Amino acid sequence: MNEEILSLDQYLNMFPWTESQKAAGDILEWLWHYEVKAPVDQLWPHLCDTNRFNRDLGYDGLEFVEKAGILYGASGTDRLRWEWIEYPWDWVYGRYSIHLRTYTRGLLLHNRSGYYLQPLNEGQSTRVYGYIGSVFDNPLGRRYLKNYESRFEARFQSVFRKIEQRLLGRPETPNVYEIRLLEMGQNTQQQLEAMRERLVRLGLAPTLIDRLMQYLFEADQIELQRIRIVPLARVWNVPLEDLLRVCLGAVRVGLFTISWDVICPHCRGVRLEAPTLAAIPNSVRCDACEWDFVTSADHAVEVTFRIRPEIKEVPQAAFCSAEPNKKRHIKIQKNLPPSAQNEVIEVFLPAGNYRMRVNGFNDLSSFEVRGEGLMDGVVGAELSLITRQSGKVILNNPHPRPVIFVLEEVRWPDDALQPAEVLKQTGFEDVLKGQPEPTIPVT
Repeated sequence: MNEEILSLDQYLNMFPWTESQKAAGDILEWLWHYEVKAPVDQLWPHLCDTNRFNRDLGYDGLEFVEKAGILYGASGTDRLRWEWIEYPWDWVYGRYSIHLRTYTRGLLLHNRSGYYLQPLNEGQSTRVYGYIGSVFDNPLGRRYLKNYESRFEARFQSVFRKIEQRLLGRPETPNVYEIRLLEMGQNTQQQLEAMRERLVRLGLAPTLIDRLMQYLFEADQIELQRIRIVPLARVWNVPLEDLLRVCLGAVRVGLFTISWDVICPHCRGVRLEAPTLAAIPNSVRCDACEWDFVTSADHAVEVTFRIRPEIKEVPQAAFCSAEPNKKRHIKIQKNLPPSAQNEVIEVFLPAGNYRMRVNGFNDLSSFEVRGEGLMDGVVGAELSLITRQSGKVILNNPHPRPVIFVLEEVRWPDDALQPAEVLKQTGFEDVLKGQPEPTIPVT
């Protein structure tokens, strides 16, 4: 295993700029590294969560909106406004992630950033490389980037020191980042106390009500943007049905709203949030995946909860599009340019059942996908690994349009609240038919 430190030239040989990007202007770029006493498998899930990582770096909140399958980002206001196109990320599980922005407003033309992971000490520790590169065509862009670089390296090192310390103390911790709480003012606390009493009078378990109220004070703002109760029930070691009934009661008294979220079977992102099951159409399109799907299929709908905004507004700001974190079932995502030939991807996959696909295509019949080591020769769409394996996937794109190749885990995690579990609850027909009016005045 090669443990030599990569140079910037070596990194760019693996992840080059396109000729058109290089010709657009001057380039400034940096490559830092930090060694973490943790194996790749332990570190990767946390590095994927670039939303929290960037927040800990001190980044400002970003705005994202999807239009016709294209993600647009923005930050700042007035003369300091930045706007860009956020292209789909490239990543390989346990190896790297990289993404590109093309600016339509601001001092830059293009920006790329990413991670590269290098196993050390026979896999017991990891050298993490952080890369940032930008293309600009004006002196102000250079000045901005020089100032940015001087602040970023120190913050990068600081966040990684904290990650390492938390992993060494608690290797199985689900979160290595700072928790940012909601600010609960006196008025909000009084409303929550009144709602607690109302929930108790509904005959719900007081200890579980108190645990839910405590969660609202202790959970991270990002987690409270979309409350998923199946993982909570497991962590709290309580029956899911009991927690569900408390949350349905919270909808009745005006603390929560209920959301019936339509999930794309490919990217597994939320494509529609409906107030009732009856409001969900029979089919929905995911423009990002170029895929139409029926909403009656397994895993097509997940039930979640939100804090009613009249009680407390939960900040919706994002600090990164964090695509690998939102699509953890996808182990490889690769953008292939038109007519690309022999694109080689080194892979390192845990045991499991996998499926390969290309966005916008029903099958792989027009693509030649070959394997070396991991799988030999021309391969089909399905891949089953009994043990962890490494090797290469070699891709060709014969089409005159760019495409996105995906290798994803077939299994769905058992962490979503299914509609059937909700619909079988008795005594909450008013909640399931539509959002009831709060029974406690909201001020």
